[in-house]
Amino acid sequence: MILIRNLGANGDTDPGGWREYELVVPGMKRLTFRHKRSDGLAVCLRKAATAVCLQEAADAIDVAIGDSISDDCGNTWSATCLECGRKSMHVVRPGKVQCAYCG
Repeated sequence: MILIRNLGANGDTDPGGWREYELVVPGMKRLTFRHKRSDGLAVCLRKAATAVCLQEAADAIDVAIGDSISDDCGNTWSATCLECGRKSMHVVRPGKVQCAYCG
């Protein structure tokens, strides 16, 4: 089952405005995307499909260069630290990674 969940507040003053959505697809990490509700369902589904395509491309690149780590709970990250540029990221606990050098 594929789930698209509106993460925005319900009942606010702009019912057709911008919202953050979460896309849950079995076997993939959770993805998020922004969508303006007044643009309609078809646009929302296209944005969800684009989020999946972008994630699949990013995953393929990570696998190709061996630059990803996982917590075995469905989350993956780059093994390269964005601050120092070293391939030194490690899983601290499920859902959290940190650099061995930067902390």
